[in-house]
Amino acid sequence: SSGRHRRTAVSQTPNCINGTLLPSQSSSALAGPPQVKINGGVRYLFVGENVTFKCTVNISKLPATVSWLLNGSPLVPEKNRHKYLDCNTALLIKGVLRRDAGKYTCVVKNELGQANASSYFSSESK
Repeated sequence: SSGRHRRTAVSQTPNCINGTLLPSQSSSALAGPPQVKINGGVRYLFVGENVTFKCTVNISKLPATVSWLLNGSPLVPEKNRHKYLDCNTALLIKGVLRRDAGKYTCVVKNELGQANASSYFSSESK
């Protein structure tokens, strides 16, 4: 034997197909409504900075979808400034503008329910 051991790593990047989080194959995962947390509380950013909102989703045995709201309405991404990462669980905003300030909500849904987590940011001019 080569002395090497295979280790299964727990991936922080969820398995994803077409924007849907795939169910966990782990035996400890439960079939229940999603649970989600988001980084940050209130953040103050300068115009021109980049910001990333990251949702941590407890993946269950059910597939789930992730969407984003800005001030309670569906976020309309701007092609060159907004980028979804890690199966939509992270939102990158490049070159923050004053109009970007507000409440960002990550919404995770599966067939048993939905969970939301929100973070706020305010823009300051330099």
